[in-house]
Amino acid sequence: MNTPPYLTFLLFLALPACPIAAQPSAKQLPPPLYLIFENGKYGYMDSTGKVCIQPMFASADHFSEGMAAVRKSGRYGYINIQGQFIIQPVFDYAEAFENGEAEVWLDGKGFSIDKSGKRVSLETKKQDRPDWDIDYALSEQLDNEAKSLGYTEITPVYEGRRFAEENSQVWYLTDSNGKKISETPFEEVLGVDSGPLQWEEIWAGGLAFVETKDGFGAIDRDGNFKVPVRQFKFGVAYVVRYGDYLLLAEDISVEHEFYSYQYGFWNWKTNFLLEPKFYRIREADLLHGGLIGALEGKHWCYITPQGEYIWKEKKIAQKALPALNIDFMLRGNFYAASPYSEKYNGFGGWGKSDNYAHKITKAQPPFESNKMQLKAKPQEVKIAYGKSRGFALYLANTTPDTIVLSASDSRLNIIIQAQDSLGNWRDIMYLPSSHCGNSYHMVYLAPGEYWNFTAPVMEGETRTKMRVLLKAPQGSNADIISNEFEGGVNPAQFWRQDGYTPASIGDRFND
Repeated sequence: MNTPPYLTFLLFLALPACPIAAQPSAKQLPPPLYLIFENGKYGYMDSTGKVCIQPMFASADHFSEGMAAVRKSGRYGYINIQGQFIIQPVFDYAEAFENGEAEVWLDGKGFSIDKSGKRVSLETKKQDRPDWDIDYALSEQLDNEAKSLGYTEITPVYEGRRFAEENSQVWYLTDSNGKKISETPFEEVLGVDSGPLQWEEIWAGGLAFVETKDGFGAIDRDGNFKVPVRQFKFGVAYVVRYGDYLLLAEDISVEHEFYSYQYGFWNWKTNFLLEPKFYRIREADLLHGGLIGALEGKHWCYITPQGEYIWKEKKIAQKALPALNIDFMLRGNFYAASPYSEKYNGFGGWGKSDNYAHKITKAQPPFESNKMQLKAKPQEVKIAYGKSRGFALYLANTTPDTIVLSASDSRLNIIIQAQDSLGNWRDIMYLPSSHCGNSYHMVYLAPGEYWNFTAPVMEGETRTKMRVLLKAPQGSNADIISNEFEGGVNPAQFWRQDGYTPASIGDRFND
């Protein structure tokens, strides 16, 4: 089973892995400096590509409101454009400033801080926050109104205009009473499914972008095309509007093992088209008119709005694979398979693994007799996540019985733990849950057999003891715990689950 390469350059781009409905199109100011990543460290450059703050941080965020959150010695603080700490690095994790405030976490507890560093508990702040739950009553009202007017779907009224769907993928511009302003049919209207907080974005700048049989263009409130329709030679899987740009996604899921889409953009004001060739484009950069961050092949880069390259990530040959220096809990990723057996396997387990058990021989590491056991072998170097340093982990059965284990799409209930500053063993890995009952099944390990896994080497700033734990197999009340080994953690690894977006419609995991 493949593990997605989600551990590199995590903060460079904040991007969804699937189509989204709409995003704000309001203009923003370009950042004073741009985040770069070289040789495993983060730094910053200006709009000409000149490096202003040398890559030195294990993690870093983009500049926002003149400050950027960076991680130093395992803790987060905020620097200015000179690279000086304005708020000292004392937090487990920190997010960007917005409207003069930022959210930070210390010992797993959340706070809101101002630019002086003054803290207010997020629990207190929650009382002041509006409830953005979906307005189901409004949705029901619109459904009933659409039926009464002879439409299948209709949008709310915005400045005397709305869009109505007459049949599947046939939309018309109407007035507030549902009367057609124009007989021109549209196959799509960008933003119609964006929800009550974003419906006004359909008409950002007084223009609504629509798709016709001839391509994409923009109409005014009278139905006149103010941005002429443009047809693209490539297939467009979905389109999202960001200010002066339309982000264009082309489906490459059939020919590519990991990425579902490649991206380009159309600046409808200048009529400049960049055909899809990037695996990622940072949407936030399309709003400020400055440089645009993108992933081309295996290299990150910045390009101008005209598609000219300003900076490309330098790949420096490393003598040894790097260990992980992260600030979040890893998802469980120890996968195993066993030959089908009606007695042991049962139904389920759609994500299949090819990691079958091996017979124990004298060539294997010595295992204790008559025991189900986990053996961590840090001295046996392996490759984790395709590009990080790992080591061998064995799960062996030297008992006379077949051991039956629970699994979720071939993922065993194995996690890594580390000792915190008080000497308590705490999880630094979690097991994601599946909303599909068919994901859950059993695998078995016969007597005299073992599975071989790859565990990642951690090099967080705090040196500590680590171990691997297998949750109690069926018929047992005791967890199976490996030998201890040395490692390094950062504070946020004990509590923070990194954001996760399902990779496709077939992805059954939400965390």
